[in-house]
Amino acid sequence: MSEQLGTPRMQTEALSALLVDRGHNYELARAVCEACAAAGGSSWQQAVDALVLVCDAHGCAVDFVWWVVQDEVARTSTPTGLFRATTPASRAVGVLFRTYGTVYLHTVLGRLVRDVAALSGNEDALIEVVERALREDICTSTNLLPTVLRDVLNRVRVAVAAKFAQSQLLSVSGFLFGRFLAPAVATPASFSLLAQSPRPQ
Repeated sequence: MSEQLGTPRMQTEALSALLVDRGHNYELARAVCEACAAAGGSSWQQAVDALVLVCDAHGCAVDFVWWVVQDEVARTSTPTGLFRATTPASRAVGVLFRTYGTVYLHTVLGRLVRDVAALSGNEDALIEVVERALREDICTSTNLLPTVLRDVLNRVRVAVAAKFAQSQLLSVSGFLFGRFLAPAVATPASFSLLAQSPRPQ
């Protein structure tokens, strides 16, 4: 079977030819994800990762994420169901954040993560450190967030506002804080902020 599929590079080139070279065929991307989801396991997540990276190599990753976010919004009947689980849209946004957000994380969260690790177990001091980080580091760092990520978040806002106007900012903060900044603070090693995450206290 593996011989029939070819090498990973051949697979990537074939996917690129189908998805990008034929006019950004994002309906095909949906079909790939749905087929992988039907097969079970995490194969659909790997498919989304590959799709985002292929699109990124061709300069259309933001357009792909825009399409997949709009697709999820269109398929969702209530705002409380948007991006709540790990979906193709949330996964695609996450891939771009991990691809382009590393320098931002180190710049904005580096000091916070080191302080949290040093103060583990001291609840009052931890609260003070986190409040300071929100006030002085995160809330004043808009200009440091890479343009591609600001573009993605704005497109999330626009897509959600078209159907669920009251949830547009909640969706944006959910991606930025809930799926990017908070996980980086909670598990800094997985974001290369520390050599290993501190033990939970």
